[in-house]
Amino acid sequence: MSLDEFLTKKKKGSKEPPLKDEPLEPLPDPITESEPFNTSTSEDLWSILVEAVKGDVVLFPNLKAYVQGQILPREPDISPKELASRLNISIGTAMVLLSEIKSNSISNDQR
Repeated sequence: MSLDEFLTKKKKGSKEPPLKDEPLEPLPDPITESEPFNTSTSEDLWSILVEAVKGDVVLFPNLKAYVQGQILPREPDISPKELASRLNISIGTAMVLLSEIKSNSISNDQR
């Protein structure tokens, strides 16, 4: 039995229409119909990225310590793209790591 035949075949005694003939309702477009995306500023988007990275990357504290202790002393001007490539992480994660380390070092310098 082909996939086409399977999708159009009714079960014996079933009052349901065949699967293939069921009408599909269009899904809402999250970009155009979602208010937060239409009014987001770059600061809002940055905070969303930071929250996502810290929530999804289980080893974030370990990555941060590794970058701060091993990579930045040798290459203080490493770009997020190069860091992402070297550690096999997303550029967004690399951006958040470098930003966190920089903000921590600035706050430590001000003490």
